[in-house]
Amino acid sequence: PDLMSSPHPEEAAPEAEEQKELTMEELQAKLASKGLDTSAVNEESWKRILALKKVQLEQDDLMVEYQKRRYELYLEFEGKAAPLVAKRKALVQGTLEPEKAEGDDSAEAGAETEAAEGAAAAAEAPAAEATGGTTKGVPNFWLAALKNHVVAESFVMDHDVPALKHLVDIRSSVLPEGEGFKLEFEFSENEFFTNTVLTKTYHVHNLWSDMSEPDLVKVEATPVDWKPGMNLTVETVTTKPKKKGRKAAGPKTVTRPRPSFFAFFTPFNLDEEDEDEDDDEDEEAHDKIERLQMDFHLGALLHNNLLPNAVDWFTGEADSDDEFEMGDDEDDDDDEGDEDDEGKDKLVFDFSAPGASSGGAAEGGDAKPECQQQ
Repeated sequence: PDLMSSPHPEEAAPEAEEQKELTMEELQAKLASKGLDTSAVNEESWKRILALKKVQLEQDDLMVEYQKRRYELYLEFEGKAAPLVAKRKALVQGTLEPEKAEGDDSAEAGAETEAAEGAAAAAEAPAAEATGGTTKGVPNFWLAALKNHVVAESFVMDHDVPALKHLVDIRSSVLPEGEGFKLEFEFSENEFFTNTVLTKTYHVHNLWSDMSEPDLVKVEATPVDWKPGMNLTVETVTTKPKKKGRKAAGPKTVTRPRPSFFAFFTPFNLDEEDEDEDDDEDEEAHDKIERLQMDFHLGALLHNNLLPNAVDWFTGEADSDDEFEMGDDEDDDDDEGDEDDEGKDKLVFDFSAPGASSGGAAEGGDAKPECQQQ
């Protein structure tokens, strides 16, 4: 969805009214400071200038009303879409079966009516027996959708796949006043972690504004409650022994971070004080901001692109190669060969890089991620 107010449209008009009135002398001084002719600003033309300012205020009022109505319209259609989202969940999980074969218009109409009246309840109902078979719902629906998405696929590692087979639903919702959005990932019971729902919430000013850059102010995530020895965001490695003098030091076993889809739920701290430190710490702060921007970009793609078109991503019919450019064409040409042969040309997004914490919220400060509106 790209129709959204920014961020509290009803507050825009009072701010405009509080601005100090410009006098004719002040305008003349401004023009003179720019080396412009001030003779055109006189008592006669000043009345026209004031009339123009009044027209501008009326235009501002219309824009405020437009933004407010646009946000209300978005909420209206989000509500209308809710039964369809619930029906999708029910079909994927196998708690709802198509009544008749595809192509029967009357059956399709009946299914739509059923979705509008009770799909939400059906989605939460106990699983029904599969008709004429043993397959329940659409197995690995969300895993396949993620793997088929050119960007999302890049942060799904091979060791994530067994856990992501338990991903039974992804949904999103807009925060009050359009101040960001929340993603919810629902899992069935599994051997990796105890959570049934993992959330990622982005608090963003001007998220879909046509006039201002989006301003990511805070990111919140559900800490993953890993079962013992099952943390997919870290790996245990044994280092080679090093000789020290005549004695050789024994091998050491260390645990270190590794790229993982589930590192998406590991927020990192971004302290404003970093801006005032030395060059090395400035570079580290810059890296944190870049990771925050990348994190937001991925979240926005899930919210705006993958979720509304989930079945097309599952079937592979959605083609994003032309829509998402992840690097320069020249670099792509130079990299052809070894990387293609090895099949290792996927991007790796490591959100657990320096500054990571096990959970909570990351304060974004003045970080302004680029928002790819879909």
